[in-house]
Amino acid sequence: MWQWHIYLGYALGILLVWRLAMAWKNGGLGYVEPDLHMRLLHWGYRILYLPLAVMVLTGLIAAFYKDLGIAKDSIAWAKELHETVAWAIIAFVPVHIAVVVIADNTDQKWIVSKMISG
Repeated sequence: MWQWHIYLGYALGILLVWRLAMAWKNGGLGYVEPDLHMRLLHWGYRILYLPLAVMVLTGLIAAFYKDLGIAKDSIAWAKELHETVAWAIIAFVPVHIAVVVIADNTDQKWIVSKMISG
């Protein structure tokens, strides 16, 4: 039952490493915007990488605790943190979609196409 969860975790980890590697290669996460609102928005996206990394790392600890030589009893913190971060990200998704829809229908008509095409 949880095999799909593990595969999605691996995919998230690979995509996160890929994104950070591409950012490193290209000199950073970019987003040079003169507008304060857009700079704050882009810093928010940069900060979002932290909980994603925490979720991936705690998931790997929970999946490979035996290989890492960690007792099962001592990974409860990792499982708890993993679940808390996951629920926070799940709560963030509909809020994010709502804000994008609102922005696309007001002053930032380009936002959805920019997300899709870069």
